[in-house]
Amino acid sequence: FGADGISGHTDHITMGQTALRAARRFNIPYVAFALSPKFSDDAASWLKTRRKHGHYRKSIKFRAPNVMVAINANIKKRALRCHRSQMDGPNAFTGFPKHAMRELLQKEHFVL
Repeated sequence: FGADGISGHTDHITMGQTALRAARRFNIPYVAFALSPKFSDDAASWLKTRRKHGHYRKSIKFRAPNVMVAINANIKKRALRCHRSQMDGPNAFTGFPKHAMRELLQKEHFVL
């Protein structure tokens, strides 16, 4: 995760900072997950609907991605189901508009 923690979650932000320090120490590229530019302007409001505990930053500033990778939607759904904290019942994208769900199941975006 990058400085935004993708959702403003402080655990994600801390993990991203740890990964960045490790990348610098070992002189390897650092790649952070990013939201699609198609919906990053509106995403902060959707992500707030998913917050059930107080471990989030109040504001999120998303970085623009510079790497895009096409993905298999079925594999991503399976991976999300392995992490109960990512699920709201059977749905990983509660509160997200349909266009954002489609984008999240087609591509992953990163900042290199």
